This record gives sequence, structure tokens and C-alpha cells, in this order.
Amino acid sequence: MREQLSLSASRCGIRCRTIGASSVRPDPTDLDRRNPERIRRLFPFLEYLYDHYFRCDVDGIEHVPAEGPAILFGNHCGSTYTIEGAMLAVALLRRRGLDHPLYFLSHRAFYEVPVVRQWLLDVGGVLADRDVAQRILRRGGQFVVFPGGDRDSHKPYRDRHKVDFHGHGGFIRMSLRERVPLVPFAHVGTHETLFVLSRGDRLARALRLHKLTGLNVFPLILSFPFGLTLGPLFPAIPLPSKITMTVLAPVRLWELGWDDPDNPEHIAGALRLLTSTVQGEVDALAAARRRPVLG
Repeated sequence: MREQLSLSASRCGIRCRTIGASSVRPDPTDLDRRNPERIRRLFPFLEYLYDHYFRCDVDGIEHVPAEGPAILFGNHCGSTYTIEGAMLAVALLRRRGLDHPLYFLSHRAFYEVPVVRQWLLDVGGVLADRDVAQRILRRGGQFVVFPGGDRDSHKPYRDRHKVDFHGHGGFIRMSLRERVPLVPFAHVGTHETLFVLSRGDRLARALRLHKLTGLNVFPLILSFPFGLTLGPLFPAIPLPSKITMTVLAPVRLWELGWDDPDNPEHIAGALRLLTSTVQGEVDALAAARRRPVLG
């Protein structure tokens, strides 16, 4: 009887440890979670979206360094779907190969959704964190960041061509500390895959969303097929809006006189320059766009 109890306890212990191990969340700060094989399997579908659904036109992708660290940044649109990041990745990986060490800094709210969390980690998504970003650069990788965050991606439709980084200069400090180039990109079309009617800043503050989830918005959005939805995490099929994007020449701020990451004036001046640079290109792309969605 004692042997049977011991055996049962042993089996229970094995089972408990197995269940416990399977319930452990993947670490969103682990750079080695990027899965090139999963990217290879997914890439034909992404290419179809790039070529046929969104009919992407990306110019200047050669400005992204073929090797070595770099920070890619640009305007953010299209709510939480971040289509511009995926389409930029298709253009870059076509040119540099699927093993190109590209990562995406993503808001922590994404990693609370199991399916989204796993997909992001497989394709190079990592937690938007200073130490994570630093580790990417120091191992020779590159990452995409959207300085405007959720406020920029949920701007009302009428402001879809306005670039606002909301004073976020962390990516500039990182560039100066690590002496890595900043690669700006600008795009139009993504904010026509759905229609943000209101960002919901006041409602987000009333609900204390930032404290609970890190989010600053609670938007009202019109999208297909469910019509009006409230909140940043919602099911939708993005409309097939034509996306036009330009990748600009790398900027090395220390060559322009801004070389102190701890100097607020340097950071503010650099942020004004970079915002203006992206805004100028967005304006040019918008001026060449004839019709919403159709391009």
C-alpha cells in the first residue's frame, strides 16, 4: 500500500509539474523566440497581402543597412493591427533575406492575448522595453518602433496624415547612447483600412486604462464586418486600402550636432527634426493619393 501511495504521489507530481510547465507564459523579452522557420511558412501569405490585397508600393528600402544595428521608426496608423509594420517587414526581408535580424517593439497589452502573443514572438515581436531594445542593438539586430504609440495609431480619421510622436524621445536617446543610425519611414493608406472616429482619451483616463493596461486610448472605430466597436482590442477585417511607403536615408544625429543623450535640448531638437522629416514625406505621399482606400 505504501509503495502504491508513493507511486501515485510520484505520478501526480510528474503530472503537476508538466501542467505547471505548460502554463508558463513565453517570455516577451527573449530575443531567441524569433522563429525563422515560422516566418518562412507565413511569408507567402504576407507576400500575397503585400502584392495583391494592400497593393503596396514601398520606395527606398535600400536605405535600411544590410547589416549592423539600426532603429527604424515612423508614423503609426490603423489602430492595433500595425499593418504598416508587417508590410515594411515584407519589403525588407525580400531584399535582405528571411534571416535578417528584424524585431518589433510591441506594447505589453498584446502579450496578454495568448494567440497574439505567440504569433508576435514567432515573427520577432518583443516587449517595448529599453533593456530589450539595447540587447537587440548590441547583438547587431534592428528593430521597428512607433514612437507615437497608441495615441498615434488611434488618431481620428480626419487627422490620418498628421505625424505626432507625443514627445516620446526614448528612441533618440537609445540611438545616441548606442551610436546607431535612425532610419525614418513614412506611409499613407493604413489608416484607411478602418475608420477611427474618436480616440477616446477622456474615457481611457476615466477608466484608468493606463494604470491597468498601459493603454492611453479607448477608441470608437468603424470597421468591417462588425461596424461600430468601442475599445482598442476588437475583431476586424482590414479594408484592402492601397499602402504607399517611403523609407528615407539613415540619420546619424551625432553628425548633426545632437550627441548628448542626457541633454533635454538635444533630444527635443532632434525630435522636432525627425517629426518634421516624417511629416514632410507623409504630406508628399498624401498629396499624390487620389482617393481613399483605392489609392
